[in-house]
Amino acid sequence: MEEQKVTKPLNKLLQGQYMGIHSYEEFIKNLDDASPLRSRFIMIQKDLKHHAELLSERIQELHGTPATSEGVIGKIEQFIRYSITHKVKKIS
Repeated sequence: MEEQKVTKPLNKLLQGQYMGIHSYEEFIKNLDDASPLRSRFIMIQKDLKHHAELLSERIQELHGTPATSEGVIGKIEQFIRYSITHKVKKIS
């Protein structure tokens, strides 16, 4: 029971990492290859992936099951962001 008190918040944090990974994926897709932000965003996304890996390993060490996605809230947020982005592109 004590391990679950630790793994549950770690899984929430892990889901946040997945949200960041997917957000940066969208940012990177929308950037020009020559953009100076592109390489910076790729580095940030790489860091987020590494942090997700570390969190996942720690959750497993505590005999928990690590999250594999950003969860329902993250998916809703991603859908809203995607919808807004595509509406803005249609208007411009």
